[in-house]
Amino acid sequence: MDDSVDAPIDWSIVDGDPDDSACGLPSGDQAVPASSPAATWDDVDGVSIPTSSSIGPGRTDGWHTCYAHSPTGALFAAASLVADERMHGNWALIDDRAAFTEQVVEAISSDTLPDRSGFPTDPAPQLVGYRFSSVSEDDVALQLAWSSPTIEDAAWQLSTSEVQVTWTENDWKAVMQASGTAWTAVQTIDDLDGLVRWSSDLP
Repeated sequence: MDDSVDAPIDWSIVDGDPDDSACGLPSGDQAVPASSPAATWDDVDGVSIPTSSSIGPGRTDGWHTCYAHSPTGALFAAASLVADERMHGNWALIDDRAAFTEQVVEAISSDTLPDRSGFPTDPAPQLVGYRFSSVSEDDVALQLAWSSPTIEDAAWQLSTSEVQVTWTENDWKAVMQASGTAWTAVQTIDDLDGLVRWSSDLP
């Protein structure tokens, strides 16, 4: 993993302080959160997402938008993007919450992109951990870990996928994957070793 993930971004060599968010939230702490950030957890169609008055979302009109320009803001935004896409579908995400990249342009012009969220609609997965893969001033990639009850035996299954977000139009937006979703392929894992544990069940 890139060593820069473990250190705060030195904004003095980037170009001054980063812009405030679209709704005026200050950028805040630029250190990558090595422990679970304090959060109030809101329900999005059965999925709990983290919220904070200082980190975001600043707006909740259909989509959860307007996050602080910081690694923690990117983490909160990534979690909400997954929940929002699961509820609204990937086409809605492309229209409203995706960065206008070449992949998005191709997706919009494609007739073969499936309208799907990539996560099951029932039962709902729950966020249980994260790990940052790479961090720069305007681009963040991270692994999100989810726990989902299996239909067959009611056991809980752990899985991860990577989400990439980019700072554009004063907010964190999704970098769409080749599959047309906001995350890479979901991979099953045995435990949360190497990840920061974080969920609505933690104090």
